[in-house]
Amino acid sequence: MKYLFLIAVLSSYFAHAQQRSLVINECMPNNTNTVADQDGDYNDWVELYNNSSNSLNLNGYFLSDRKSEPTKFAFPSLQLNSENYVIVWLDKDTLQQGLHTNFKLSASSEQLYLFDLDTHLVDYVHFYNVDPDISIARKTDGSGSFRQSDPTFNQTNGNMDNGIVINEWMANNTDGEADEYGEYNDWIELYNNTNQAINLTGYFLSNKANEATKYKFPNRLIEAYDYLVLWADEDTLQGDLHLPFKLDSERDDILFSRPDTSTIDYFFHADVDSNISICRVPNANGDLALGLSTFESTNLPYLNVVESLEQKLLIYPNPCTSSIYLENINNKLNHIELLDVTGKTLANFNLNLTKIKIDVSNYKTGIYFLKMESNKFHKVIIIN
Repeated sequence: MKYLFLIAVLSSYFAHAQQRSLVINECMPNNTNTVADQDGDYNDWVELYNNSSNSLNLNGYFLSDRKSEPTKFAFPSLQLNSENYVIVWLDKDTLQQGLHTNFKLSASSEQLYLFDLDTHLVDYVHFYNVDPDISIARKTDGSGSFRQSDPTFNQTNGNMDNGIVINEWMANNTDGEADEYGEYNDWIELYNNTNQAINLTGYFLSNKANEATKYKFPNRLIEAYDYLVLWADEDTLQGDLHLPFKLDSERDDILFSRPDTSTIDYFFHADVDSNISICRVPNANGDLALGLSTFESTNLPYLNVVESLEQKLLIYPNPCTSSIYLENINNKLNHIELLDVTGKTLANFNLNLTKIKIDVSNYKTGIYFLKMESNKFHKVIIIN
């Protein structure tokens, strides 16, 4: 059993789900006259963005056009301030001053990988048949999905609707949401962030960056501002929304691609605890946070959940209807509070026994939290 620690997510977003401090923000694989490097050459380039609130040293990161060769280009010691950009020239001319890689890109079909010190994949984009002087850029700096656009070299990409995006997923579902067969399988939620229905026929979903075509969508429509959940259970006989792969909670990719296999959205996760969701906050546009599932509903700012060690306190039944019991109460615990998912205190209870009964019959169905002293929290589900 584990303690639940709550962290309020308000205007800023968490990136506990993955190391998203540094991301690929924009790249141009067919630069003919958009912008020249310091020697006047119109070479391909990539723009990286510091998505964190702290300064970041790029020493130890790598760029490559091959996943099997992650260390092709190693960054020197270079400090990148928060929410700032750095340009790397993809020109195979390492003798030039500045950041020049030992590989080029092909506009017809190519991929670009960003790796960390341990050669774990941090970010990825694949593009296909890119016209001259057109960028592959995120629709929102640092967290938006990729699309072709006019270049915004070394400056913000703006903030536009993302289209269909990976909105949420659960990589270790043991008793959260069940599929239509009552099975607790991992799942991935897509969201249509536009005002028009979009047909996904021919699009792809995968759990491996270099195997984009693992699952090909059938004739499936997502209505405007609506969700679509797919079950990562490796059981395609259960229906066309059941994927031919499972998710590894220790580490796995989530890749969503167009019919030409160009990247729309890419994320990864690592060491995800059971029944913890990874979702965009705010819905559709934000970066990722760990928290409670908002299955097929809006990922509004909410109380984020991070789990830690040991728990001796017994709370039952959970889910509950009219009453909930607490046993093995530590004699150092003087009171508890009942909170809703926004962190609002609904009731206070003074403790002077090792077992108490709490009446919850007046509360609506939903997720609540019992707040102990020392900022220890326990999730309870009330069904009325």
